[in-house]
Amino acid sequence: MREQLGLRIEASDITILANNQAQTCHYTEPVTMHWKDRKATCNPIVMPGNGDALLGVIPLESLDLMVDPVDQQVVGKHGDRAVKKAVSIRRKR
Repeated sequence: MREQLGLRIEASDITILANNQAQTCHYTEPVTMHWKDRKATCNPIVMPGNGDALLGVIPLESLDLMVDPVDQQVVGKHGDRAVKKAVSIRRKR
């Protein structure tokens, strides 16, 4: 899929997978995803093999989306209107 999208590899590193195994993975240039009137940018990880592409929780949250398990589709978490969350960072004085 990376080749089909024409994405270049920017880095490689050892990544710990969900099964606790270490695997060398590649990281591509940033990608901007679009869904209806929403967009978000992420840095894809290229896994070895020819498995299915996965959309992780961080891009889903960035787009204010969720998976509807009954209808098996991606839908707006708050309907058709995206709700953006602000992050507040306190600075020490």
